[in-house]
Amino acid sequence: MRVTTLAARTAYALATIAVAVTVAFVGIRVLPGNALRAQQVESGSNAVFQPADDAYADLNEPVVIQYVTYIGRLMRGDLGVSLYSGRSVLELIGERLSSTVILASMSLLLTTVWIMIAAACASVPRLRPAIDLVCVVGSAAPTFITGTLAIAVLGVPSPSSVENVVTAAAVLSLYVAATIVIPLLANIVDLERRSFVTTAHGKGLPPRRVFWIHIMPNAIRPLMGLIAVQIGFLLSGTVVTEVLFTRGGIGRLMIDSVMRRDYPVVQGLVLYVASLYVIAQMIARPLSGRGESGHFDA
Repeated sequence: MRVTTLAARTAYALATIAVAVTVAFVGIRVLPGNALRAQQVESGSNAVFQPADDAYADLNEPVVIQYVTYIGRLMRGDLGVSLYSGRSVLELIGERLSSTVILASMSLLLTTVWIMIAAACASVPRLRPAIDLVCVVGSAAPTFITGTLAIAVLGVPSPSSVENVVTAAAVLSLYVAATIVIPLLANIVDLERRSFVTTAHGKGLPPRRVFWIHIMPNAIRPLMGLIAVQIGFLLSGTVVTEVLFTRGGIGRLMIDSVMRRDYPVVQGLVLYVASLYVIAQMIARPLSGRGESGHFDA
């Protein structure tokens, strides 16, 4: 049964990636303009655009032929070359990935800190309304607002400085932590009414031990899927934050490539993001499962 389930999940994951890649392939070509014209506009060239110029990049072929060629190359592990720079797509993504991973790692660290602080406060029932209010505001405020406020107060540190990473990570972590803490509080309230928690209190266990050993692990476990999505969100590149803080990560590469109609790079980035989310979900799914009793004892 487990082999069958794993096979089904793998097939679903591959189908999801295939759909994402196909949508990206079609979507980027639906946009007006093309790579060569975008390069002319960016360079300020007034030269008359000639459709025949697309021949060198095989863009004059029918879309179906382009798609079949792209899938064939993809099956061989070839993501193609950038129409803008002529460099390997894999190389371009690899260069930008380190910046995104550093920012994501710092954001995850700060997110963990905020969640632990919120959980500690949630162990005191009278503090929960205040935590809930802060989280609602934090999850509702777009990162471009909180990021702009941070820049107005602190300025924009050098992209290579520690201050830049910490400030950008703080902006991201506040949003991510808020989206996780809101359902976490709801789970805590629900679990406090469960029989196994009542039994733990009845045995005379200290309230803090009951909260941290019996309630918190069971409250966080169903949220593993949500946490996986947020990790994927961070590792896939956060466009707004990277632009605000002038960081050259995956998100910045994505928006630049879309503006330049750099088809191979956009397609490679979509493949990376889709694979990232699928892998995160496959890892999180078994971790968020419940046992027969509906809870587990840490």
